[in-house]
Amino acid sequence: MTNPSEQLAIAQVAIYAILVIPSIYILIKHSWQGLNGWIFLFGFCILRIIGCALQISDDKNGTISTIPIIISGVGLSPLVLAFMGILHESNHYIQGRRPFLLHWPSTLALHFQVGAAVALVVVGYTSTSKSGPTLAKVGYILFVLFFVFIAALASLSWRYSHTNIDSKRLLISVMVALPFLAIRILYSCIAAFDTSISPFTGPIAYRVVLAVLMEFICVIIFTVFGAFSRNIRLEQPVVKSTRPRINHKSGDV
Repeated sequence: MTNPSEQLAIAQVAIYAILVIPSIYILIKHSWQGLNGWIFLFGFCILRIIGCALQISDDKNGTISTIPIIISGVGLSPLVLAFMGILHESNHYIQGRRPFLLHWPSTLALHFQVGAAVALVVVGYTSTSKSGPTLAKVGYILFVLFFVFIAALASLSWRYSHTNIDSKRLLISVMVALPFLAIRILYSCIAAFDTSISPFTGPIAYRVVLAVLMEFICVIIFTVFGAFSRNIRLEQPVVKSTRPRINHKSGDV
């Protein structure tokens, strides 16, 4: 008979195995401009499948390996990078001149920040020294700072007009999903300081509500809005001319 932890892992494998299919479709439809966001959403689904499959194997064998724990710890990174990539795709269609913060340099800087956070979390989980837990805590604090930055950039982007409705839909998806990402990141950060509520070994209720459900809602939001905006590259903006119309027959303006 399977235990609650194994049942949760099996459910996640089934759910994300299904969500992989639309994520591939959306990735193809959004093409190169959306690659930076949708490939990370696809990667998140794959990482969750792998991590949960390894957890199921450990539960059946009665062992605890570090690999599923590491994957659980760093598995948040593709999701937060998907936020950044989808926001960047939306910003590409801003009408007029974009502020410097909505260009590639800020996106690249946040990618480096997430990379540093992942490295610290991995070293923290695998290190046998006393500094290991401290490094993991610093890594999760960087994730919290990332959320603050992405929320600020999304708010800044909201102030500008977009050239088509689909790009606005992408921005809306980011704004709607942000509260759920906030809960997920805060849970991991708090769990780094209180291991009794760990997203991997803590109480099943905490893991379901504060981790699994929050991630699932974010993925569903992006999948739905991504599917609706699948023709973003084909949608042409309507440009209103300010030039006066001339009646060529009469010569009147």
